[in-house]
Amino acid sequence: MWYISKPKEEEKAKEKLNKDEQEYIKKIAKDTWEYFSEYMNKENNFLPPDNYQESRREKLVPRTSSTNIGLGLLTIVSAYDLKFIELDKAITKLENVIDTIQKLDKWNGHLYNWYNTKTLKPLIPRYVSTVDSGNFVGYLYTLKEFLEQKKYTQYKDRVEMLITIVDKIIQDTDFSYLYSEENRLLSIGYNIEENKLTDTYYDLLASEARQASLIAIAKKDIEAKHWNNLSRTLTKLDKYKGLVSWSGTAFEYLMPNINIKRYKGSLLDESCKFMIMSQQKYANKLRNTLGNIRSGI
Repeated sequence: MWYISKPKEEEKAKEKLNKDEQEYIKKIAKDTWEYFSEYMNKENNFLPPDNYQESRREKLVPRTSSTNIGLGLLTIVSAYDLKFIELDKAITKLENVIDTIQKLDKWNGHLYNWYNTKTLKPLIPRYVSTVDSGNFVGYLYTLKEFLEQKKYTQYKDRVEMLITIVDKIIQDTDFSYLYSEENRLLSIGYNIEENKLTDTYYDLLASEARQASLIAIAKKDIEAKHWNNLSRTLTKLDKYKGLVSWSGTAFEYLMPNINIKRYKGSLLDESCKFMIMSQQKYANKLRNTLGNIRSGI
């Protein structure tokens, strides 16, 4: 009984990688940070442009989403954690982004789905996306925790000011306007031009929108029983089972795991593993089919 009750010491993911693999992963992180570092500039009002493509005439698109903005904040935190930048520079960058966020037009505290990074005007048609708002506020909670840990540094006053502003943005973002009491579900969003909720709802647990559900419940904007209304429908492959997602993409399963703890052995944890296994098997099937076609079989 003593032996089986001992905590199971598992090897950390990082420790499973050799030195070359660790350097490779770190290089990817550095390259990713370089994109945000270079383009979250004054010209773009310190917001991250949605994408860059070498083959286009206009390589950089001057638009961004609420999810992008939140991820931009987390890249600054990550850059500091990975020792790419010093704390003073990280705080300055965070101040610049937060200052811009305060200037953006909002709807009941929610950022619109898309903004022009040059003019800061929301793109037409104006729309508030539930999943993007959930992502954005979730990232703000993560940012706030980081800032709380930096209150006993020499930048205490600046950090406390940021915490106050971030907390107000979180509290002002009211998810009750995106919730259907009748269905006990969150709509996919609100169409400002039509002045109404979109009549389609997030009804599956294995969805990127589960972060919005958790945030809305935690803020007490919606009732806790909403969580039980998210479907746990299972699908099967070989002898394994996992939750059905909206579209079957890895995005739906994994995106919320950026800053929501995944409990080992839980239904969501097993479903994420199930999804990866399913996609690997599908990729192998396509590879074999393509190989047969090329060989003339």
